[in-house]
Amino acid sequence: SSGKQLASSKASTWTKPRDPQIIYATIDTAKKSDQKEFWLKHRRPELYGIYNLYKAPDDPATNNSQTQIAALLVQYYPVNGDVNANAKKVDGLIKANPNGFNLAVLPFNSFVGKVVLNKENIAQYAESLDGKSVSLAADIAKKYKTYLLFSMPESKDGKYYETAILLDFNGKQVGIYRKSHLNAEEQKWATAGNDLPVFSTNDLGRVAVMLNDEVRIPELTEVYALNRVNLILIPAMYDGKAYGGEVNIPKGLVPAASNRGMYMWFDIAKYSQAYTLVANYLPKESAQFAGSALYSLVPEEAVYPPNIAPNKEIAHQVLFETNLKNNLWINQQKLVVARRWDQATPLTLDTQGACFKEWQKDSTNPEMCPKAAGKR
Repeated sequence: SSGKQLASSKASTWTKPRDPQIIYATIDTAKKSDQKEFWLKHRRPELYGIYNLYKAPDDPATNNSQTQIAALLVQYYPVNGDVNANAKKVDGLIKANPNGFNLAVLPFNSFVGKVVLNKENIAQYAESLDGKSVSLAADIAKKYKTYLLFSMPESKDGKYYETAILLDFNGKQVGIYRKSHLNAEEQKWATAGNDLPVFSTNDLGRVAVMLNDEVRIPELTEVYALNRVNLILIPAMYDGKAYGGEVNIPKGLVPAASNRGMYMWFDIAKYSQAYTLVANYLPKESAQFAGSALYSLVPEEAVYPPNIAPNKEIAHQVLFETNLKNNLWINQQKLVVARRWDQATPLTLDTQGACFKEWQKDSTNPEMCPKAAGKR
């Protein structure tokens, strides 16, 4: 669960195939794993009901249109706590890009920066959806005629949220996503969102959002694949140390250009078959692998290698077209068709609930949890 290689065979090539062999490794299930503990503590099975649906062979939600995306991943040193200064910096970096674009993605808490939010200071930084930050972001979207995704601490009806807002090229709100998987510190002051929305747009296709460390919850990747998203946008504030790590595939298995980046972001694109765009604050040189980046669908075939921003303040441009290469060994349709939806039920149950306990006693019962139906 940490990405560390336990064992591997030597790589074959098309010109020098090797004999089949069996490899062995010992998996210590009792070994402490920060990632496993985070995942099991913060997963929310009540949001994963789509696991139980048969989504093949045809799904009306699918968007197979080929859409050209020219996106800017805006990477910078934030001025912590200064909304106006950060908005000005974002505007300047976007303005410096000489090429056309139709999407800009900003880092986590885009205009607040790396301020550590808590019960004592959240009222100072949280805003409503008609406040200054949304107005500044909308002005940028209108100025450059682009879709723009940014995030901020939100105040609504006496509660606080971590919220992402997608704006269209007129500065209008296309949709909002309130972070649904809060980490331990956020749980002290924030309210979790209870929805995993997908924004359907004419210009970008189907868009989903993960906020910062939600990339540690693998179910989100699968849920968004089942919801047939074309893009996953990730506003991040990742230092290269707290979790995750570098992609480290045994040499020779994939092109060298594909063997780079942050492995959680890399895997989100691969296992959702959705282009994954990460906007991160400028990382330290030792964590350059954590730079803002585009992760594509089939890196094994070099379609396409991670496109990682250089280690500087920049609106890094990435270009691609959705649904362009659907004839490779894997695509989103094949991913969805191949899954065993009929085996997914326990993943959607509260492990402390009566239904899960009944399933443990008799997992073969075709009527799932008939005795506990009234106790869920």
